[in-house]
Amino acid sequence: EERIPHRVLLNRAVLNSKLLKDIERKFDSVLKNKIGNRISFASSMMEGRTVTETAPASAASEEIKAIVKEVYSMLFPEVKAKKVKAKVLDEAIA
Repeated sequence: EERIPHRVLLNRAVLNSKLLKDIERKFDSVLKNKIGNRISFASSMMEGRTVTETAPASAASEEIKAIVKEVYSMLFPEVKAKKVKAKVLDEAIA
């Protein structure tokens, strides 16, 4: 049996829901950070831009930045997540 490393990113998640907690308990490959079901994602899409462009201080933007940091730290474990520079985040989400 081949074991391919993988992770699951939950999108449009209803944070603090019982279902979300059940999914996290059942599957160990779920990322710690999730994308919530937020209006700002749809709003930014209507403008043809990302939420980090249209609402950089929003909860939605913070979710995206947290996911970038989490994935970056998995790809480059020698770099601590707290040390990921703002420039790296800006380049990753641009």
